[in-house]
Amino acid sequence: MNNFTDIKLVITDMDGTLLDSRGDIPQDFFPILKKLSGHGIHTAIASGRSWPMLHGQFPGQTDLLTFICENGQCIVDHGQAIDLNAFDPPLLQEAAAAVCSVSGIHPLFSGFNQAWIPDSASPDLRSYWDSYYENLTYFSSLEDIDEPICKITIYDPLGAEENSWQKLKYLRPAYNITVDGPCWLNISRPGGGKGRGVQILQKHFQVLPEQTLIFGDYLNDMDMMDKGYYSCAMANAHPDIKAAARFQVPSNDEKGVIQILRRLLAEKEKL
Repeated sequence: MNNFTDIKLVITDMDGTLLDSRGDIPQDFFPILKKLSGHGIHTAIASGRSWPMLHGQFPGQTDLLTFICENGQCIVDHGQAIDLNAFDPPLLQEAAAAVCSVSGIHPLFSGFNQAWIPDSASPDLRSYWDSYYENLTYFSSLEDIDEPICKITIYDPLGAEENSWQKLKYLRPAYNITVDGPCWLNISRPGGGKGRGVQILQKHFQVLPEQTLIFGDYLNDMDMMDKGYYSCAMANAHPDIKAAARFQVPSNDEKGVIQILRRLLAEKEKL
């Protein structure tokens, strides 16, 4: 991978990519982030996580980071939502009915400010969701939700690829459905996904695909892989991501993202 000098936009996934296996952000990411900004390079975090959670994980960084939240359904720059790809009410009702027809899976409904789960959730499930989402609210019917919903996240303890994906994939193409992890499935409006977020930021920052560096590891990163010339699969990535990416980089536990960003800075500093 050579000729980094024209890169103007860096986009990295979180889990399995930037974060190590313990879920920690490499501490050297933050000084690198400042240096990237000093070279006029925009950096974005692309994640299935909500804006409140990402904001809490990167305190004081909103001037240096842009966020592709909720797998591309919510785009935040300088702490403000510049795009929210919310469901129309009939589309949300139909998706919710389909999800509720599958036994053993557990949905969560995400808006910009908070997330919502059914009040029938068990104490153990509530505790589990609490570990992932801030501003969690309980509802008895969809009518209780008082903000636009941009994504349905499904926790599937039986395995998302093997179970809920197989039972809900018939909803396509009316919905965008992605496997986000071994136990996670996401449903959003058609045309959604992290790739949509990449294209919004490219337009927002006036950056070309040839000037875009992207890191990912799992299936919800798939639609980013063709949005930038420098598409990178982590060494620990899903085989389909490795096949789709143009380059392969060291694993998350080897700080693969950090290694490549250091090379990028070295190239910039030669100019």
